[in-house]
Amino acid sequence: MSRVDLLLVLVVILIIVLIWRGPSMLPQIGAALGLAVKGAREKMESDDGGLAPTSPPAPNDDDDAADADPPAAKRS
Repeated sequence: MSRVDLLLVLVVILIIVLIWRGPSMLPQIGAALGLAVKGAREKMESDDGGLAPTSPPAPNDDDDAADADPPAAKRS
């Protein structure tokens, strides 16, 4: 996709959004989009790239004990 095609698509999308939401909402939509792009760039520039690999939690033998009722306190 060339730059001209991309520019044309963006202009068409802008016109559709302008008709759909009205001109009064355009600054708010632009600000929200700008914040989203800024946040995405900050995540991409961070050390982990914004996507930290996760591993499944280790099995815990105390799962059965956690589900059981706690022992009743002794009264003196």
